[in-house]
This record gives sequence, C-alpha cells and structure tokens, in this order.
Amino acid sequence: MASSRLGHSSISITLDLYSHVLSDMQKEVADKIDMGIFQKLEHNNHQQLSQ
Repeated sequence: MASSRLGHSSISITLDLYSHVLSDMQKEVADKIDMGIFQKLEHNNHQQLSQ
C-alpha cells in the first residue's frame, strides 16, 4: 500500500497529504472528457450541416 511505502503510519495521513492532488487530477480528467464530448458533438453537427 502507498501509505506504508511512504512511511505513513495510516492511510488517513496519506489521504490528508495527497487528497488535493487527487481532486486536481479528477478535475483535469473531467475537463478532458468534457472537451472530447464537445468536440465529438461539434464534429457530428458539422457533418449533418454539410449533408
């Protein structure tokens, strides 16, 4: 487990120290998913208009 490898006595210490990193990563992934969905929808709309 990561907490023992980092020398933390419990998982709660690890989570307290690194939870901000996880929330930043979650936002980054969500933004990338949103962008991918938006680009796909935009591409589909453009194809429909050109037909």
